[in-house]
Amino acid sequence: MMRPVRYYITVSALIVTLFGCRPTGDDLISYGQNDNQAYGEVHKSHAATFKALWMAMNENYCIWDYESEHGVDWDEVYADYLPLFEALDDSTRRKPVTVNELKALYAHFLDSLHDGHLGIQISSSVSPEPLSFQPGVARVKRERGGEYAVTGKYLTNPSRYTATDTEFHIEQLDSANGPAVAMQYVMEQCDTIILRSEAFLAELEPLRNTEAVEATYQLVAEMKRKAESIRFMPAPNASCVLLYNSLCTQYRNAGQLIGMTLKPVSTSVYQDMMRYLYTARFEGNILYLRLGAFGLTNHLSPSAQPANPPSDYAVYRHLVDSVWRVSPCKMRMKNGVGRYDFAPVVSFTLPTYPNAHAVITDEPIVVLSNVRSISMAEQTAWGVKTLPNGILIGTRTFGALSALNTDPAYYSQTYSGAFGEKGVTPVYGYVPKYVAMYDVQGDGELQILEGIGITPDIEVPFDLPLYLSTGRDNQLEAALRYIKKR
Repeated sequence: MMRPVRYYITVSALIVTLFGCRPTGDDLISYGQNDNQAYGEVHKSHAATFKALWMAMNENYCIWDYESEHGVDWDEVYADYLPLFEALDDSTRRKPVTVNELKALYAHFLDSLHDGHLGIQISSSVSPEPLSFQPGVARVKRERGGEYAVTGKYLTNPSRYTATDTEFHIEQLDSANGPAVAMQYVMEQCDTIILRSEAFLAELEPLRNTEAVEATYQLVAEMKRKAESIRFMPAPNASCVLLYNSLCTQYRNAGQLIGMTLKPVSTSVYQDMMRYLYTARFEGNILYLRLGAFGLTNHLSPSAQPANPPSDYAVYRHLVDSVWRVSPCKMRMKNGVGRYDFAPVVSFTLPTYPNAHAVITDEPIVVLSNVRSISMAEQTAWGVKTLPNGILIGTRTFGALSALNTDPAYYSQTYSGAFGEKGVTPVYGYVPKYVAMYDVQGDGELQILEGIGITPDIEVPFDLPLYLSTGRDNQLEAALRYIKKR
C-alpha cells in the first residue's frame, strides 16, 4: 500500500508525529463504531459522505470475494462514483441538489451488490428524513418483479379446504390471527403463578394474625385470582396477552414474594412476529403448519439463552429450543477490517431439546417457498431440503441468507453486523455478521447464495388466476399430491 508522504520524513519528526497526535489515515479509523473521526466530516459535503460509506463498506462487508466473482471491483466503483458526488458539491451548480437526485445516485452506486439483507441509511441536509436503501429488494424487484408483486397480494387461507369434498379436504383446522405462541407462554406462566401462589398462601395461612401478614396474603391471593381468570378464560383470545402484561405490571412485587420475576410479553412478539399462524390436518393424516413471519437472530447471542427466571425472550426460546442439532450450512465471519480478512469456515449449529424426543424420519416433510421466503425462512427451507425425507416445492427464494447480529458489543469479535449507529451517525449500514455457505451439489464445494436464493427440488410457479377464481393454491396442492404418492 502506498504510504502518505509524511511517513518518509526524518526519524525524529516521525517520532513526534506518532506521539503528538492520532494518525488520520483511513486504515486506522474504525467505521464500525460511532467514531467522530470517521463520520465527523460527513455533513460537510456529499463527497465526504460517499467516502465514509465506501470505506465503512470496505471494512465491514463480508462478501467482497463473492462480489468480485460477480464482477464488482470496489476500487473501480470508488473511482467511478467519487467524481459524481464531488460534482454535487460544486458551488457553480445552477440548481440545488434534490432528494430524488441524491437518492438515485446512491441507489445506482449500491445497485451491483448482492447481499439480500444489506440496508443503508444516510442523513443529508437535502432531506428531513434519512435516505434508506435496500439493494437486495431493488434487485429482486428488478429481476423477479412480477412474482414479487403477485406473492405479496395473497396469503392462502387453508380453511377454504374445509368446505370441499375433493382430495384436499381438511379434517381439522386451528388458526390464530395473532399471538398464538405468546398465548401458550402466557398460559404456562399463569399455571406457574397459580401453583406457586397456592404454596405460598398455604405457608402463610398459620401466620395471618397481624395486619402486615394479612395484607401480604390478600395481595398474593388477588394475583392468583387474576392469573386464574386469564388461564381459565372461556374463550381465550389475544386479550389474554394484554391481561397478562397488565398483571405483570400490577403484581410485580407479589411475584417476587412467590419467587418469580413477572415480565410482560414484548408487543412486537405477539403483534408482529407471530401473525397468521395456522395448523391443520388434511385428509390422509397430513399435518400442515403455516407461519406468516418468524425470527431467530435474537436467540443466537449468549444473553438470549434460556434463563431462570424467564426473560422477554422466553416466548421465542420455546421455538429455538425445538430446533434439533443439525449443520445444514457452514458459516464464515470477518476477523479484521481488511477487505478480505475472513475467519475460518465453521459449522452453523443450533441447540436441540435437552431431553430425548421424537424425530420424524419415515414420513415426507415438504416446505413451500417463493420469492417472499426471506432470511430465516430460507434457512428453514434449506434445513428441510437437506433432510433425507425433506423436499422443497415452489419457486426460488429471495436470496438473503446470511445471519445478522447488530449488537455493538460483538463488533470487535466479527468486525461486521453493522457500521455506524442507527439514528446517531450520518451513515449507518446493516450488513451480515455471518456469511452462510452451502454445499449445493453435495460435493463438498461451498457456495454463497446471496442474491440467488434456494432453488426448490420441484418448481411450481404460483397459479394466480386459479387462486383468484377458486381460492385454491396450486403450490399447496402440489405438496399434498407429492406426500400422498410417497
